[in-house]
Amino acid sequence: MISHIINSLLLAIGLGVDSFSISLVNGISYPDSSKKDQLKESFIFGICQSVMPFAGYILLVYFSNKLTILKTVSPYVSLILLSYLGIKLIMESFKTSDIEKSNIKLTTGTLIIQGIATSIDAVSCSFSMINLSMFEAIIEIVIIGIITVLLSYIALNLGKEIGRKVEKYSQIIGGIILILIGMILFIKR
Repeated sequence: MISHIINSLLLAIGLGVDSFSISLVNGISYPDSSKKDQLKESFIFGICQSVMPFAGYILLVYFSNKLTILKTVSPYVSLILLSYLGIKLIMESFKTSDIEKSNIKLTTGTLIIQGIATSIDAVSCSFSMINLSMFEAIIEIVIIGIITVLLSYIALNLGKEIGRKVEKYSQIIGGIILILIGMILFIKR
């Protein structure tokens, strides 16, 4: 059981890195976000990172032939979603004044899209869960969610500090980074 928890922690950290990266970008791009907004984002990312491997686990247990399709499509989905969000962020930076920028917040819909884009590849880690009981799989999924929430929250705060230093260009920098993350996720698969 202890080795299972250690493996789950390591897996959670590995999966949480994508959410950490996006949260860092969001902190840079939106340095004036409130603690409430930071918690909302962290929990959305944690839920997405938990739901995807659980969905993959269910697919493997009940419909094993369907998972390969998702694994094939996920790099394209991540690239398209993150590129779209990056381009949108860059375009917003040119359309709004500095005063308007300070009032812009990430919508729940945008956060969910980011969460899906960064966690869709987590479905493939369900292959490592196939020999687990339902109870062990749930423990692993909860650990993944908790670690992702913590990593996202830390990254948001780091990003806010950086964002305050490069405030004038923060949305452009954030948009470029989102596009690059999408490309990296696409290339590494």
